[in-house]
Amino acid sequence: MREDIGIGDVVIPVAAARDEDTTDHYVDKKVPAVADFELISKLIEVARRYKLKVHVGSIVTTSSPFSEDVEWVRKWSSYGVLAVKCETSVLYLLSYLNNIPVAAILTVSDNVVKKEMYWMKPEVEKAMVETYDKVIKVALDILTEIVYSEKHGLYR
Repeated sequence: MREDIGIGDVVIPVAAARDEDTTDHYVDKKVPAVADFELISKLIEVARRYKLKVHVGSIVTTSSPFSEDVEWVRKWSSYGVLAVKCETSVLYLLSYLNNIPVAAILTVSDNVVKKEMYWMKPEVEKAMVETYDKVIKVALDILTEIVYSEKHGLYR
């Protein structure tokens, strides 16, 4: 959703605007979909340790993938959102309502502002695979830390 966010970068959403209909069944549209602060902090720390290019902020969730038109992109970009994803607000809101800590880490595969998709640039594919591998390692490192901490009474 921004020109400075490149394919292969990582977005860590602290919140997701609810431009979808699923969460409307649970709460009023005014209730935000937010991540767990501690998990977000851990994601940022570990992702930077892996030398990933990290962008942190809000995203927008839509229930209609690949339907973004110029006006829709312009509107959400003007609000400062970093990216668009289909499931994040649902994940964040339902986890919040059920007191389950949650956070997401997203690999950027296309840029709707520049109309670029990774498959349009074969030279980017290797970098994408490397980013995916690092993102998986980030998640596994954090899960390992949580399990170790819980085992030793150190986590929440």
